[in-house]
Amino acid sequence: GATVLVLVLGVVFFVYRTESSSWRKRQKEAVESGAHTIDLFLRDNYETLVAIGRMDINLLTLFPQIMEENLRRSPALTEIVRLDGEGQVLTSATHDRSVLTDPYTRQQARWFRVAKDGQQYLGSVQFTAENDPYIIMAVPTTNQGVVAARLEMEVLQEVVNKIRFGSTG
Repeated sequence: GATVLVLVLGVVFFVYRTESSSWRKRQKEAVESGAHTIDLFLRDNYETLVAIGRMDINLLTLFPQIMEENLRRSPALTEIVRLDGEGQVLTSATHDRSVLTDPYTRQQARWFRVAKDGQQYLGSVQFTAENDPYIIMAVPTTNQGVVAARLEMEVLQEVVNKIRFGSTG
């Protein structure tokens, strides 16, 4: 009797440990997948901004459709702006109202100062008047200017919403 009880308890313990380990592994994979997707999202948009920053400004002003095409290629981009080192707008494109070209705030904006000083900037989540989440990303250009973008966060929200933790999600 005691041997059977010890054997049953051993099997139960083994099954419990195996299931627990499998569950933790599945949760870790879900988190890693979500983090990878977010990383790709940010990296793709960062590379777009860097490419715009390297383009000749005369080309961008002569052909404003280049900026529009970048908006069409990335559904998360809602606004792109290229500024000189003084904060003057050289060219921009937007799907809706412009936030980044606001003359009253852009020169004092943290994203402008950080990128003007040669660093890339990734802001925290902010909300539009319609309660839509967005972030601002900015990078320095080769001529001491700044390229900035407003990115919709719905894409990331979808990724995060698909990640399930625990038995109830």
